[in-house]
Amino acid sequence: MNETQSKIDMNRDRISQVYLGQISDPETQEIARRRINWVARKVEGKRVLDIGCSEGILPILLARQGINAIGVDINFSAIEYANELRQSEPISVQNSLSFVHGDIHSLELPEDDNLFDTIVASEVLEHFAQPERTIPHILPLLKKDGLLIITTPFGFHPDPDHKTTFLLSNFLPLISSHFRPEELSVSDGYIRFSGRRDENPSTHWNKLFSHSQKITWIEEATLQSQKLLHDRLSTTKEQRRQITQSLDELKRQNLALINTLRSAEDVTALSINMRESLDSIKSELNEITDKTFSLAEKREVLLTEIRGNIGKSFQDSLDVLEGSLQSIHNDLPRLVSSKPITDLVEKLDQLGNRIRDEFLTGFGDATRQSAQFAHELRAAQTEIAALRKAEASARDSVDEVLAQRDQLSAELNAKVSELQAKTADLHLLQQAAQEAALERAELTRQLNDAENAAHSAENRAADAEWTLAETLAKLEDAERTAEDAAAARHEALARAVEAERLAAEAERSITEANRLAAEAERSAADAVDNARHSERLREDEKRSFQIKYHGLQVRLKNLETSHATSLAAIRQKHNEQLAKLRKNYGQLNTRYVKLSQAYEDIISSESFAIGRLGTSIVRNPLRLAAPSTMAELWRLLRRTPQLNSIRPSRAVQNTTTDDFYDTKMPIDDQRVELGSNLDHFATNVRALGSPAVVFMFSGTTYVQNVRANRPIRLTHQLLQRDIPVIFNYHRWRATEPWPAYDNGLLLQSPVDLTQEAFSQICDQSYGNTQKIFVISYPHPSIPKVMNRFLMNGWAVLYDCRDDWEEFSKVGQAKWYNPAVEKYIAYNADAVTCVSITLCEKMKKYTNPKKVHLLPNGSDPTFREPDYQNRPSTNPRVFGYFGHLTPSWFDWDALHEIARERPNYCFDLIGHSAPADLVHPENVRVLGPMDHTQINHVARNWTAALIPFKIGPLADAVDPIKIYEYLALDLPVVSFRMPQIHAYPATFIAHSVGEFCRALDKTVDMSVDWRSVSRFLSESTWEKRSEALLKLAAQSRSRESLSSFHMKNSENK
Repeated sequence: MNETQSKIDMNRDRISQVYLGQISDPETQEIARRRINWVARKVEGKRVLDIGCSEGILPILLARQGINAIGVDINFSAIEYANELRQSEPISVQNSLSFVHGDIHSLELPEDDNLFDTIVASEVLEHFAQPERTIPHILPLLKKDGLLIITTPFGFHPDPDHKTTFLLSNFLPLISSHFRPEELSVSDGYIRFSGRRDENPSTHWNKLFSHSQKITWIEEATLQSQKLLHDRLSTTKEQRRQITQSLDELKRQNLALINTLRSAEDVTALSINMRESLDSIKSELNEITDKTFSLAEKREVLLTEIRGNIGKSFQDSLDVLEGSLQSIHNDLPRLVSSKPITDLVEKLDQLGNRIRDEFLTGFGDATRQSAQFAHELRAAQTEIAALRKAEASARDSVDEVLAQRDQLSAELNAKVSELQAKTADLHLLQQAAQEAALERAELTRQLNDAENAAHSAENRAADAEWTLAETLAKLEDAERTAEDAAAARHEALARAVEAERLAAEAERSITEANRLAAEAERSAADAVDNARHSERLREDEKRSFQIKYHGLQVRLKNLETSHATSLAAIRQKHNEQLAKLRKNYGQLNTRYVKLSQAYEDIISSESFAIGRLGTSIVRNPLRLAAPSTMAELWRLLRRTPQLNSIRPSRAVQNTTTDDFYDTKMPIDDQRVELGSNLDHFATNVRALGSPAVVFMFSGTTYVQNVRANRPIRLTHQLLQRDIPVIFNYHRWRATEPWPAYDNGLLLQSPVDLTQEAFSQICDQSYGNTQKIFVISYPHPSIPKVMNRFLMNGWAVLYDCRDDWEEFSKVGQAKWYNPAVEKYIAYNADAVTCVSITLCEKMKKYTNPKKVHLLPNGSDPTFREPDYQNRPSTNPRVFGYFGHLTPSWFDWDALHEIARERPNYCFDLIGHSAPADLVHPENVRVLGPMDHTQINHVARNWTAALIPFKIGPLADAVDPIKIYEYLALDLPVVSFRMPQIHAYPATFIAHSVGEFCRALDKTVDMSVDWRSVSRFLSESTWEKRSEALLKLAAQSRSRESLSSFHMKNSENK
């Protein structure tokens, strides 16, 4: 993509995305929709051209209405986007729609009979600096009396890609000479025009050019401008109101944050007070502890005094008191942290004072004091119990205070974290508030400017209205004067232009004469120089030729001498090789006799039947014959594992018909195994010296006798010709078994492994043999490797056996891509088709000379030797065998035929029949059968059926079953199928009624079976394979010849 195209792509509009609401604001989207919908409503006819279609929304809307629409745009990326939208539409819409990348000024125009009913140029003219050059390019594309629709911005629209600003004054002259108006208006800031092509449109424009109409346009345009400005002012005011609300909300959030900060400060102060209270409590507890120790000392002193002054009777009381005091002393540590300790200390002090006073009064009062002391001691014990209870309560209170302290500490930490977060948010909010304030100031300024502009515009509009009234009267007078002045001015201008033209012509004539004179002088001088130079060259060439001629004579003599010497040496070497070959021939002949005897011994041995070769012989009894040549014996021995000198591949013999690799083999091991097999296969091909090797890229099952379709039938024939084949087949999962390679002529590979081995297959050395690549279906992987095969000398044939495009439409071949098939057909050396319908289709994709008809074929072994057709008469039986899928098998038609002919019976053999169908009583679905079973059932049939759905899919078919029907002596009744219309003993029906009548004819008809036999003998798979090989040889020889001529041309 060049620089200019890149700039165009960068500046392209995105009108489809605006219309669909994917980008831009709602107001712009609504304006765009109104404009595009107006254009769509105006369109007439069945063929429409949209110039400057951009992303293609208008052509898509028209195609949905059944209109054939073509969109053209100079912007490549816009056309790509339009094609992406097209792909998402239904097929019917896609068929009515196309997009073209190009410039309308240089685009190839259609023929006259394909002119357009309507041409649309929506937002196009403003992009041209000279829009008057565009209209002449549009006219030849539009039918006579065809409709032209134009929309373009009115007045100033700031866009860097707009080259022209349109007002009515410069827009109307652009179109008034070629189109008569149907609608002209200014809406949403855009000029809207629709008019018809007319050779003399001036009479239709007189009314539009009247003064009143012009004034109406000016007033409408001014009114729309005022409305647009008013709407923008309203939008600005709404934005201002929203910003004001946002600022108020920010203020409220700021105030809430300040209150939160204050609450956090209060919590901090409370925390400080709590810490001070805790410190005070600790101090009080320390004081209580000191008083407790002091009390203990006083107690010791008091006990000493009491023990010295009182008798033993008082000692018991003292012991009791001591026990109580000791209990109090033991409980003191637990009371350290309790609040009621002060009361306890005071009471203990009082008790101690009373005891000390009582003992100081004298020993006489000892008894009384003892009794009183006992009483007080009991009271003290009661108080101690109360204190213990108070101590427990105090402990609970202390625990509660500590829990409250921990909770407050946690809340404090949370508040601090929240405060930090809100502080950060506060900074962000303050920044946002500052930015919002700046934006508010800017919007306020813009609003003021807009309001001033609005007032100014209103004032100017009012002034314009007053001025308009004043100038209206003057306009009529001035117009008459202007007409006269214009006529005179036009005449003067014409004279001036003519004078300027004559002067310019004279000046150009003088300049041209001077130039011609100078050129004549230069030519004369050059002619003299050239003549002299030519003379010198002729002399040089003459001398050079003489030198070369002498050298060639010398070289010729040398070559004659060398040739005579080489010829004598070659004759001597040839005689030596001939003697050596004669000697080797005698040795080989002796070895042949020994190997023949060994072969007979192996065949007659009992153990041979259980070997791998034994299974091959059972499948193909013809190979039991003794070989007649050394080559045949060698090939047979190469297929015998017991005698094969090459290392056998790793395989598991787990079936009775073929050997398969272990299903549990990892995928990496499968890749390694395939690579090893390809190496062995290439070695065998080189040793065998076969005239060709074939890579059959088939999408069918592996090679087998059941369900043997075209690729398998061709492969069987190639193998019978001793041509090695690499057979690609389809499998659904990597865990499915795949046939093991027995070092013979056939190597089979599943498609998932084949795609990884393309390069090894292509580049492998197969010796001096022709390499043929047969593409049996257009797999998406083929285009990636096709040129590689061509460059490596492979003859590439595309064998088109079905209409894959139609298969994909009925839910089959979901991998199909039409571009892949076109690529393969175009680049293949030759294309073979099974039907004339496919030939016509392929000729559209490639050179018709490369396309060849190669129908399907007959297999002489399909009919059993003891088969004899003996139709049953009560009832008459008609049969079908093959695929029963409802994608192409017409079950509805068959059921209707069965109901129309209740005295006939219909046998259906095959797979994929719908399980939920209810069949008439005379329809029997027998399921899949092998060839032997089919021979047994079909011997009772009167005729065979091909009830395929009529349509493009069946039109491309050449069914293999028709050859098998004819081989079983069965006439054939089929719905429309062009390829088989000329086949013998075949009836073609186009309706159910015709089908039933054709069945009736087969009951008593007389068939020329000799013509059927000739037809089958000329259509065998052997002859089809022979034709395929011949086409491959011819295509490669033609290419080699063309390459030879090309190289010779380059050398010359």
